[in-house]
Amino acid sequence: MDVKKQGKSRLYMRSDFISKPRRVAIVLVRGPNDTVLMGRRKDNELMTQPGGHIEPGESAIDGAERELWEETGLKAKTLKYIKSKMNGALEIHLFEAECEGDLTTENDPDDECFGWFYCDPLEYCSELHVPLKDNLLIRHWAGID
Repeated sequence: MDVKKQGKSRLYMRSDFISKPRRVAIVLVRGPNDTVLMGRRKDNELMTQPGGHIEPGESAIDGAERELWEETGLKAKTLKYIKSKMNGALEIHLFEAECEGDLTTENDPDDECFGWFYCDPLEYCSELHVPLKDNLLIRHWAGID
């Protein structure tokens, strides 16, 4: 398709009109008594799990490991792939980690959460950043899917 704008011509490629999916990695960290690591977001005060956008050129597992450390200060001793799913233009990769280290938010360049703690996320259903019906990680933990 050739388009003229202000007397200049530009050839548009089909890829100019196709958006690439945003890729995210989300990490399940189990705590004592079958609890899950959750954080309270600063922007909306809702509950979330560690995770975030995968950088260009970064693998999903490397993105999960990086996001886990940045957001929580925890290092993954093991990182197990759970599954991936497309949700519209969002490519979601789920992992489960066994971790070591101390919880902190000081490594997070986005400064998204007030802090992290272990809880039963089903006690916070009305406060989940991603509602339970769409929350793949909590549904996996609860055995719903």
